[in-house]
Amino acid sequence: WPIAPTAVRALLARFADAELGGTTLPDSALLDRFPLWYRAAVIRVIGDAATYGYDIERVQEKFGLLIPLRDMLPLVRSPSADTLIDPSREDADEYTQTLSAQASTFARYLIQREGPMVLLRLGRGYVNGRSFTQMMAEFNSAPNTIADLERTWKTWVAT
Repeated sequence: WPIAPTAVRALLARFADAELGGTTLPDSALLDRFPLWYRAAVIRVIGDAATYGYDIERVQEKFGLLIPLRDMLPLVRSPSADTLIDPSREDADEYTQTLSAQASTFARYLIQREGPMVLLRLGRGYVNGRSFTQMMAEFNSAPNTIADLERTWKTWVAT
């Protein structure tokens, strides 16, 4: 521990491949099934859990500049740029660093509200083409609308 972010990306690709029943798709095509926020969250939460303190401080510091969840959740970017969401990379631009920290804290909030299996459920949903909005409707403890989810997440971050 920590697992290198490169290894986490490979594990995430293998997970997608297994969920699809085994394919000949390259890792980049498999990783494309996940939005940027989810890849960043998995890399930071699983790949280097020690980044939590940094992530929460960054999100609190940049509170007024956070990306609204309605924009962050569907955001896509080529997995080839995922090295920039590696928490050990200090050369990433401020937008990417903030988005990565925001994704990490959002995932941790969901884990606290829904339990650790929420990342697995979301991952399976994304692989199978479901939207976050569809999956959010199945939450047990977290709010079921983006606006309410954002409000409670921001309150959680602030405290």
